[in-house]
Amino acid sequence: LPLETNGVVVVDAGPFSQRVGLRRGDVIVSVNEVEVTHTDEAEMLLGGKVRRIHMLLQRGDRRIVLRFRV
Repeated sequence: LPLETNGVVVVDAGPFSQRVGLRRGDVIVSVNEVEVTHTDEAEMLLGGKVRRIHMLLQRGDRRIVLRFRV
């Protein structure tokens, strides 16, 4: 990972990870265009009434965008 990477590291991607493309070790940089720096921020943005997710990840030296519905 680049040293300047900010975000939350995925430790347990959960049961839907394979379907949406999320992997252990990915760094969640933002959710729905909101920068994420702490686990509780990610949980808040991913929970609740939001049905469409736009997630920016850092995977190694690559930036990846995931879009999915929950």
